Amino acid sequence: MTGSVPLLPNYIGNAAVAAGAAKQLAVTSPHTGETIAQVPLSTPADVAAAVAAAKQAFGAWAALTLKARAAYLLRLYTVLQAHSDELAELVVREHGKNKAEALGDV
Repeated sequence: MTGSVPLLPNYIGNAAVAAGAAKQLAVTSPHTGETIAQVPLSTPADVAAAVAAAKQAFGAWAALTLKARAAYLLRLYTVLQAHSDELAELVVREHGKNKAEALGDV
């Protein structure tokens, strides 16, 4: 990857959130050794915010009927299938697998 590498955010409460961490960890391609992204080494406060958001979301999820939950999961499956090539390319890049193996993982 040329130029600067992205700093990936945390995902908390269905939103991308910058971490409070000052330290980061490089994500490297096992194939080339190049740094392809940076991830924050999240702070205890970041983790606490994620846990609080998950606890809040759980109530609404638990209140759904089995049929409603299944509908969400089927929608997720449909979206994953629609983006399987793109997801497989990410697996190839991040794990060094070949495309056929990556598609099997997706």
